Amino acid sequence: MRVMAPDRGILKLAVRVLITVLVGGCAPQISGSDSDDADLASAGRYDGRWFAVVPAQGGCNFSSQLTIDVHGRFITGAAINPQGRFPLNGTIHQTGDCNFRIGDFPGTIRFSNDRFTAEYANNCGVRHAEGSKVTSSSAGRSL
Repeated sequence: MRVMAPDRGILKLAVRVLITVLVGGCAPQISGSDSDDADLASAGRYDGRWFAVVPAQGGCNFSSQLTIDVHGRFITGAAINPQGRFPLNGTIHQTGDCNFRIGDFPGTIRFSNDRFTAEYANNCGVRHAEGSKVTSSSAGRSL
């Protein structure tokens, strides 16, 4: 009996699905192309923890905090405000652009060097955040 090796594309898909499940529901774009490998490899330059204090804006008369953890192509984290803690997750591309969700609300992030900007919505309107990568010298702040 001859045993055939599994198709490389199927293996890549299986690994991505497993990562998606382990990360908690992030929805990676799965096309199976070699460009996805380049996307995965270069996304790692943003790895680490990122943080922003979001001032009161529009209908939101309170400030909040965004804590974002980047691991390769995936982001996880939370928005924390007086109404509670709201998990976020999404995917980052090699350009530094990221699509994410906080519950049912979509958002975008643009990572560049050690800074980021985020645009997202919540139940009281559109929010804008500017933050930075957490370094060992800033690790003492409350996250």
